[in-house]
Amino acid sequence: MPGLAVAVLPYDPSRDRVVLIEQQRVPARFAGMPTLMVEIVAGLAEEGEAPEEVGRRELEEEAGLVAGAMVPIADFMPSPGSNSARFQIYFTQVDSADAGGWHGLEEEDEEVRAFPATTAEVEAMLREGSIRNGLTLVALQWFLLNHKTLRKGILPAPVPTP
Repeated sequence: MPGLAVAVLPYDPSRDRVVLIEQQRVPARFAGMPTLMVEIVAGLAEEGEAPEEVGRRELEEEAGLVAGAMVPIADFMPSPGSNSARFQIYFTQVDSADAGGWHGLEEEDEEVRAFPATTAEVEAMLREGSIRNGLTLVALQWFLLNHKTLRKGILPAPVPTP
């Protein structure tokens, strides 16, 4: 039974950039899709681990970034008719001055490339259909809806989580 997956959308308002990651996803091949996926940082919660802890841990492991305040922006089930997976997405402000490069845990056989993206690049990726990860689609569309206030450094109101 799937558990809780936590994702983080890191944004640097001073540079107006989000930090995305890119990694190989073998299951995409079975769906006839490219295996190299552009995503936001995400990971599964371990027993007793708070969602915010998961987000902070994954942000450090996969992008080499330190999270600011963790604000929940979405809490949903991607397919409640077929499984019990639950996703929580958080927003956090980061300093992206040194964002980029290869990250991931060797023991998890991760090879994750982090890279900053401008708002215009995010819009282009969404328009072109190059984002094929559901968590990332939700997070980036939320980002574009809230970009003007986020650019001013105003944190969003948290979405309630049960």
